[in-house]
Amino acid sequence: MAAEMNMQELTEEELKTYDRQIRMWGLEGQKRMRGSSVLFWSLDGCNSEILKNIVLAGVGTVTIVEDGIVTKQNTESHFYLAPSHIGRSWAEVAVEYFTPMNPRVEFITCSREEFQSNPEAINQFTVVTVANEPLDFQKNLSLHCREANIPYFYSRSCGTVGFAFADAIEYSYKKKWAMKDGITEDREITTTWCDFDAFLTGRIVAKRRLNYFANVIFTIQALESLPVVEHTVEAVSALVQERASATNTKLKELNTDLITNCIQWYNVNLSMTNTLLGGYLANSVLCIVQQDTKRRPFLNSLACDIYRSECIQLPIGISNDK
Repeated sequence: MAAEMNMQELTEEELKTYDRQIRMWGLEGQKRMRGSSVLFWSLDGCNSEILKNIVLAGVGTVTIVEDGIVTKQNTESHFYLAPSHIGRSWAEVAVEYFTPMNPRVEFITCSREEFQSNPEAINQFTVVTVANEPLDFQKNLSLHCREANIPYFYSRSCGTVGFAFADAIEYSYKKKWAMKDGITEDREITTTWCDFDAFLTGRIVAKRRLNYFANVIFTIQALESLPVVEHTVEAVSALVQERASATNTKLKELNTDLITNCIQWYNVNLSMTNTLLGGYLANSVLCIVQQDTKRRPFLNSLACDIYRSECIQLPIGISNDK
C-alpha cells in the first residue's frame, strides 16, 4: 500500500472503547485500523453506508471528496439526511453526523478541483472507495490507484440492483486445509486481482442464475459509458451485446426488462440496495485496513438484486497461489 500505517499503541480509553472489536480481530488489527486513511470519492450510493461502518470500527482518517449540495432526493435514499439538510453542503452534513459516532476519527473534506490539482494526493491513502461515477472516470482513478499500489473499490446503486468492483491487487490470508485422518493445517493463500481494464475484457462464466447477474453488470456499465440523454433500450442493448461478444460471455438472452428498469432508475438510489451492497463492501475495506489473515476481500465483482434478496460474487481474472 502507498500509505504506511501509524502503528502507535492504543490508549487505555481506546482499549475500552474497542474491547469487543479487539476480541474479534485482535489488537494488531485495531492498531492498523487506527493508523489507516481511507478516501471516499462521493457520498452517493453505497459510499455513505461504507463510511458509517468504518467510522464505527475506528478507522484513523477519512477524507471525503464531495461537491454536492443535499437535495430532496438525497434525503429519501440516505439514512442520515433530513429535509432540514436540503441546500447544505453534503460533505459538511456528513461530518456533523458521523463525528459523534466516533470522535476519534479525523475527518477531512475537499472539493474535486482541490484534490485533482495535486497529482500526489492519492498516495496518502490505505484504501480508495468510489461510488456512482462514469466509466471513464473509473478507468482513470483505478489506474492511478493500481500504480500507487492502493486497493480500489467501486460501486453503483441503480434502483433495486447494484454492482461493485474490487481491485485488492494482492492479498494473503490463511485457510484451514483438510489433510488425511481428519487433520487440518493452516495454509497461506495469496490471491491476485486483475486491474479494472482486464476486468472489463474478462469473460464471465454466466451459468444458470448467474446469467441474470452478468446482465446486471453489463447493463450498468453500458449506462455508465453513455451520456444520460443517450440512455435508450436500443443503445444500451447494443453495448451489452458488444461486451458479451468481446469477452466471450454467453448470455442466454438479452434482458430488456432489466435494461428498461435500469434506465428508469439509473440516478435513483434506494436505501435497501445501498445497505446490502455497502455491507459487503465495508467488510472488504475493513479486511484490508486490518490486514486480516483469516479472510480476504471479495473476488472481484458483486452484483445484487433486492427483489431476489441476492448478492452474487462473480470472480474474473483472479488467481490463487497455494
